[in-house]
Amino acid sequence: MQHSIPCYPAMRDDVMQIWAQRALQQRAAFEALADYMRKR
Repeated sequence: MQHSIPCYPAMRDDVMQIWAQRALQQRAAFEALADYMRKR
């Protein structure tokens, strides 16, 4: 279990970056949708 830890942090950084970008996109899409629903 501990042998696989050294190569993990770099991979985790990439994953976190991708997830952050996805979260921002989803949030923007959600807010646009909420704004659209409010204006209707």
